[in-house]
Amino acid sequence: MGQVGSFQGLGTTLSDGQDHRRPPLRWIAAGALILWTAAILVLSLETLRQERRHIEKSALSHALALMEKDLLYRRWNAQQGGVYAPVSENLPPNPYLNVPERDIETPFGKKLTLVNPAYMTRMVHDLARKSGVSSSHLTSLNPTHPANAPNAWETKALKWLENHPDKRHFYETVEESGTPLVKVMMPLVLEDACRRCHNTPWDVPGALRGGISTVVPLSVFAEAHRESLSAVLGRHALIWFLGVLGIGWASFTAYARVRERESLLAKTQRQERFWKSVLENLQDPMVVLDRDLNIVVLNASAASLAETEPDQAVGRSCKDVFSKWHALSGACAFEKCPAQQVLTTGVSCSRRMEIQLADETTRVFHVVVSPLKNNGEKISGVIESFRDITNEARAQERLAKQHREMELLFDHMHGAFALHEILTDASGVPVDYRFLKVNPAFEALTGWKAHDVVGKTLQQILPQGAQEWVQRYGRTALYGERVEFIADEPTLQKTFSVRAYQTEPGRFVTLFFDVTEREKLQEQLRHAQKMQAVGQLAGGVAHEFNNILQVINGYVEMLLAETPAEDPRREHLQRVMHGGLRAARLVQQLLAFSRKKALQPEVTDMNELLRDFAKLVQKLVGETITVRCVLGHGLWPVMVDRQLMEQVLMNLVVNARDAMPSGGEIVLETANVHLHEDHVRPHAHLKPGPYVMVSVADTGLGMTADVLERIFEPFFTTKEVGKGSGLGLAVVYGIVKQHDGVLDVSSEPGKGTVVKIYLPPHEGKPSESEEQTESLAEEALRGTETVLLAEDDPAVRSYLATVLREAGYRVLEAQDGMEAVEVFATSEEPIDLVVTDVSMPRMGGQEAVGLLRQRGWKIPAIFISGYVKRPEECADNPKGLNLFIDKPVRRRVLLQAIRSLLAR
Repeated sequence: MGQVGSFQGLGTTLSDGQDHRRPPLRWIAAGALILWTAAILVLSLETLRQERRHIEKSALSHALALMEKDLLYRRWNAQQGGVYAPVSENLPPNPYLNVPERDIETPFGKKLTLVNPAYMTRMVHDLARKSGVSSSHLTSLNPTHPANAPNAWETKALKWLENHPDKRHFYETVEESGTPLVKVMMPLVLEDACRRCHNTPWDVPGALRGGISTVVPLSVFAEAHRESLSAVLGRHALIWFLGVLGIGWASFTAYARVRERESLLAKTQRQERFWKSVLENLQDPMVVLDRDLNIVVLNASAASLAETEPDQAVGRSCKDVFSKWHALSGACAFEKCPAQQVLTTGVSCSRRMEIQLADETTRVFHVVVSPLKNNGEKISGVIESFRDITNEARAQERLAKQHREMELLFDHMHGAFALHEILTDASGVPVDYRFLKVNPAFEALTGWKAHDVVGKTLQQILPQGAQEWVQRYGRTALYGERVEFIADEPTLQKTFSVRAYQTEPGRFVTLFFDVTEREKLQEQLRHAQKMQAVGQLAGGVAHEFNNILQVINGYVEMLLAETPAEDPRREHLQRVMHGGLRAARLVQQLLAFSRKKALQPEVTDMNELLRDFAKLVQKLVGETITVRCVLGHGLWPVMVDRQLMEQVLMNLVVNARDAMPSGGEIVLETANVHLHEDHVRPHAHLKPGPYVMVSVADTGLGMTADVLERIFEPFFTTKEVGKGSGLGLAVVYGIVKQHDGVLDVSSEPGKGTVVKIYLPPHEGKPSESEEQTESLAEEALRGTETVLLAEDDPAVRSYLATVLREAGYRVLEAQDGMEAVEVFATSEEPIDLVVTDVSMPRMGGQEAVGLLRQRGWKIPAIFISGYVKRPEECADNPKGLNLFIDKPVRRRVLLQAIRSLLAR
């Protein structure tokens, strides 16, 4: 812990260093910049000064050159004794030249004047002054010509030359009116050649006679030197800028180095503070040991675990401090000391240990031991960290237990489970998938063993249908789309309910169940619903057609009753009547198929029914077909409509006959059977138990599976056009269902067909055959009672009213049940009988009769309809006051029913 404290001291030193180093570095950089700028300024000023001197020298040289030329001209003129020039306005005679030969005239009369050196110099100076390049002036301290009088500067210059006879010129740089000028004075010394004009006592050779002053403006020469001066100053500026960059770069480099050093020291300080914080706040126990396994550093968590203080533990051996740990297993809590192992091998290691604390609680730790190396990569000790994994260990134990339970569930679950890995091509399109894991249910449902599929692709296992399955599961594996569907697998001949889920990108699981039987049941349900829908349609059509046939057959019957036997039209009427009766039978078949034909059930012995039926049917099938009965002993009675059941047998026998064009055998069989769960499973509404079985078997052509699936569909037939309506087996199906029975058909091509009918048994005894009521005489069918007729179809109502009125009855008509109740209630004379249709708008006949009887009128009623439930079974029927007649109603049947009911 003393080392941790030293981190803070080092950090303080770093902080102080930062405060004292940064200001001098900035000042040094600023001083260097100032000194460099000052040096460049001095250099530039010196350059300007030298350049000015150079300009002055140039101007001086120019002036001296001009004056030297003037002196040469003067010397030449003096040596020639002067020069004669034509007199002109610009060159008049020199009035200050006192020589006899000053003016002369040429033989041609041209006047000439003598131009001495002084006069010539003055004239040249005037000309030069006009050009503006320079200004020269001939002057003297003792001027003969007033124009040669000196100014103040010229006087000063001549006197200076007088005092300095050894000097050849005198010059100064002055500024006049803001213009810098160079003024130069060159002395004029009297020579021998000058004595012609200057011959006074003081005019001695070598004496200072005067001088020539020249004024040159510096601006002319400054312009010439300006470009070179700008270049020099530009170079000075570039040198200054490069120097500034150098100073900046050097300052930045120095500052960066200082900052780097400061950052490194600050980083070291932060690291030291960090590790101090880590050691102080680390929840996991941590111990640092030297090579002798003595404790160098340990944190508070480790000290608390060892039940000691950090200061008391430092310097002591690990074995002494953690003696309670070692006490669990002797020398060490481990089989081998991991710290000693790391010191020997130099490789980190980790162990799992379980210790008992002072409070006798057991904790599980994950210990990691790592080597500590010095700069020479030599191991100087180890560091041990202890992670308390008690909760994780307990959680792992629970997870392992759950895993075992999940494995148990996985092995015994009912659904088939498979884990897959999708395989794609280079463009990422799924092309196959591999089986990674399957459960026993998968093996049972598919017949594939785990060792035969795990690790293999679908193409290897099921090459025919692989692509379809890959397309189904591709988006699930790649994009996580859940899939649920029903699939038929022709290879396995099974139907599966499949669900697929993504476990991770590229992997998915499939969970599927064998729903082959369920799908068969659902198919049967759909078939039953389809048959029911078609039946409802057929029933509706038959009901409406009944009303039409009622009118046609009724009036034809009335005409037949009124037409004599010798009348040739009677045969036509009989043919119409025959066609109407055939249509009526067709309607009865439709109603039987739709189960809307009213049943007249009675307790029946099927053995007796089959004996009687076999006698009749032998003539129907012909001599090439044998009809044989195999009747069960002690057959249970059933509750059936004998007429409809005979129609069922007739339709089956006719089909059997047509299936044996070359002859054969038809076997009619009965038996008592007990159906078990396996037998009734394909039929949703059938329950296990006792049944009476009636079968019709033939040795005919048989049927294919496709034909067998459609035999009960209305208007489906395999017979030639005109030889079958396609309603025979559909009617059989409807009648059997109406009797709460079940049909089971089995057939194979070339092996014949067996149709089995299962009917629920009845506890009662078979009914005895009642003697047929003899037909009443025509006169006995008449009556004078009042009849209330309720029928919603106007044509049917009109026909029935005509029949009743012709038979002598008084008829009150109503178009529905509600109007019938009103007519009955408001009639002034008593009504003896109600004839009503069952199904009518607003109120049906059954409801209307029931309402009348609730009001106290015990009126007899005849119900006309073709529905399943008979009104005498559904409504109040005191003392048998109800009768039921199927549509279409025959005239005689209706009149006999009226007389029979009124006689009760």
